[in-house]
Amino acid sequence: MFIISCLIAIYYNMIIAWTLYYFFASFNTYLPWSYCGDWSSEACLADTSVMHNCTAHNGTWYNATCFLPGSYNQSYLNLINDLSNSSNINYTSSSDEYFHKVVLDITPGIDSIGHIKWELALCLLLAWIIVGVCLAKGIKSSGKVWKDAAVQIFFSLSPGWGGLITLASYNKFHNNCYFDAIVVSILDCLTSVFAGLVIFSIIGYMAEELHQSVDKVASDGPGLAFVVYPAAVAKLPVSQLWAVLFFAMLITLGLGTQIATVTTVHTTLIDRFSNLIKPGRRSFLLLVAIACVGYLCGLPFCTQGGMYVVQLFDNYAATYSLLATGLAECVALAWVYGCDRFLSDIETMLGKRPHQIWTYSWRFIAPISLFVILIFTLVHPDRTSYEDYMFPIWADGIGVLISLMSILAIPGVAIYMIVSAMCSDSTCGLQKTVQKLSHPTAEWGPRKKEHRMLVKGNNYGDDPVAVVTHKSQQAMMLNDFK
Repeated sequence: MFIISCLIAIYYNMIIAWTLYYFFASFNTYLPWSYCGDWSSEACLADTSVMHNCTAHNGTWYNATCFLPGSYNQSYLNLINDLSNSSNINYTSSSDEYFHKVVLDITPGIDSIGHIKWELALCLLLAWIIVGVCLAKGIKSSGKVWKDAAVQIFFSLSPGWGGLITLASYNKFHNNCYFDAIVVSILDCLTSVFAGLVIFSIIGYMAEELHQSVDKVASDGPGLAFVVYPAAVAKLPVSQLWAVLFFAMLITLGLGTQIATVTTVHTTLIDRFSNLIKPGRRSFLLLVAIACVGYLCGLPFCTQGGMYVVQLFDNYAATYSLLATGLAECVALAWVYGCDRFLSDIETMLGKRPHQIWTYSWRFIAPISLFVILIFTLVHPDRTSYEDYMFPIWADGIGVLISLMSILAIPGVAIYMIVSAMCSDSTCGLQKTVQKLSHPTAEWGPRKKEHRMLVKGNNYGDDPVAVVTHKSQQAMMLNDFK
């Protein structure tokens, strides 16, 4: 989870940097993506009504110009008509060309990375500064096809990269996490469906206007929102105001995700090296170091070929590894720690034991579903591509290594713990060592003493099943919860 969060934090902030770029560009007198400028190609089309009006009067539309009969001599018009027919132009929206030619200044492929665009580098720096400032004041500053669909829902809920676990650790002990989990999952699914309806309705409209198929209008991936939504906003009255509001909304949404991700990295390091990093100045310096390293690692995304690097990370950083981590999490919870222990832990916190049906989900439905999706993803891998460009084999090889970084960490840490335990106690064999490491330690349990009193005994030892010992303690727990 730590490695996945690191990878996500590095490239996700680049998307926020693009959003900041568009946010500042929205303050122009005319939205720069609402027209075809000097940067556009002959295929650029900003206002389709002009082209349709031209053809309705028997004119020829070529290179953003309408050639009407009678305006030019017939031989010149015949030449223009021949050029228009022979070129067979596939028109693209001005928002698409603005994103690729102005914002990205994109190169032909990942093997020609180009130079760093200073505008994007400054936006990325600003994004990291905002994240750092928000986290410097603590967590309260963050504000209160089937395979693709499954990966999208699993990605947006982020159960496999530690963000939810990290944020949940800041809750009160008796917080109703049971209710929160259900509400968040339902709202996330509904939001994804609603966003899909909105974006595909806009894409369908653009496809009809440009006389193109839907797959030719915009490519999937992180840049989709920067082509489709700006095109829709540009057609609204007072478009500058709506553009500012829209990209301000995207910035806040993106920062919410990024802050949670960076918090996971920050909290993990503090918990792991608690003897070295104490709350206060050292914790702040660690946050500054994370932001600096994240910015430096994100500079390749600011190059002319940075979009290809973003696409590579988007395809590999949190797909296979996220599913594998989620599967390992389900197995560890349901079959190693035990569903009964987990239900008892929840009962201790909520005062009410969840329904037994959840154990079937944790033991069978969730792990089997994740396993099937993971196998399907591995058996039918998709080569990385962006628009009509297919990534070379070596680029996909790097992507596989990115995925393996987090996947191999799971068995790697397990092997390290087993070897370390066997070295410290040579009398224990492999089987006994694994059994010993599979049981919670004596320190496992609620951190505060008053919460530890709600469970049976102070030593969790081999069997830390939470059992409320006295009615008075249970009443106290329920009062705290209320």
